[in-house]
Amino acid sequence: MSELWRFSKDTQDVLNKTRLPSGGWINLWLSIGHYEVTQEAAERFGFSSAAVDILRDAAQDTDFYEFTLPSAHAQSPDKVAFMPPGAARDEAIEKGIDAYKRWVLNLFGQVRQAMLKNDTREALYWIGFVLHGLQDLGPHGGMPNPEHAALDSLNQSPDDDASSVQLSMYYTHEFLRHVREVLGESTFDLLRNWDGDGNLSKSEKETIFGHGWDLSIGAVIEFKKSGEKYLAMTPPPVSVRWPRERVFTEIIESLSDTIADRKLALVGKTRKTGVERSKPTFQPLGPAITPQPKAKWTVIVYMAGDDSNPNGIEYAVTQDLRELKDVGSYDLVNFLAQINIILYFPSATQTTYNVFNTL
Repeated sequence: MSELWRFSKDTQDVLNKTRLPSGGWINLWLSIGHYEVTQEAAERFGFSSAAVDILRDAAQDTDFYEFTLPSAHAQSPDKVAFMPPGAARDEAIEKGIDAYKRWVLNLFGQVRQAMLKNDTREALYWIGFVLHGLQDLGPHGGMPNPEHAALDSLNQSPDDDASSVQLSMYYTHEFLRHVREVLGESTFDLLRNWDGDGNLSKSEKETIFGHGWDLSIGAVIEFKKSGEKYLAMTPPPVSVRWPRERVFTEIIESLSDTIADRKLALVGKTRKTGVERSKPTFQPLGPAITPQPKAKWTVIVYMAGDDSNPNGIEYAVTQDLRELKDVGSYDLVNFLAQINIILYFPSATQTTYNVFNTL
């Protein structure tokens, strides 16, 4: 159980209002947080009760053990918030994206290492821990802490945006699907069917991290001060937003590469450039930077995957989407795909989520 009682009300408020609320008993179930999002996904994939306990507990711990690490929360470095638009700022943002991708892939490496030493319990913990950062990509999308703190003070927290929470759920499901593909069905079943001990103890966590919590009253005070500084700037700073679809797709492609060569790809590397990219990737819709020649044909594909079975229609839709992506658009033909999937909130209500991509 968390040691939240050690902290002031201000600290508890920050945990409840930022980085997608930690959830669970921490925020007294006032809103959907990492705890609930992780539990919903884990139960849908058929994880055992003991495995679910580990995953959802770990998904909260990123706020405790790496509170001050931007890449653990899909955020750009704090300094980016105060930089004027220009090449230096763009470079700093790209470095933040690279750091985030390395953080995710290195943690997945911890999952692989734990399974190699037959420590299923630790592997489950690292999966839950990395899910926190992937879920944060929804509401944060590169937003640095000063901007986040400023919005919180104005009661405009990005973590309260329902559509961002749905996106966090989508990222969680997609990541778990690809983990299953990379590890293989038999290894993934070892994780799903874990029937040993549940949550890691505080001492076990400190052993694998090599340190205790980095969340402190001082860290919370600095968080709030950065928001005050952000609001006091004249002219107002420019918001920071990553291309979330591109970032998530590159992470998934890096995981997929391990199916072929059984080692993590892109760890320590910078983002692939257009020349280096071996296959097309999803790109978010948006205005073209430069006019593009019109293709002779446009193929529009709509796939309905409203299926709660992880091995059912929805899974087949993701495979079909990957095949379309492998072909990709080119000068003569544009491919557009829209998929419709269903996500279940812990309250047992359901919501439909649409993903619309050019390929």
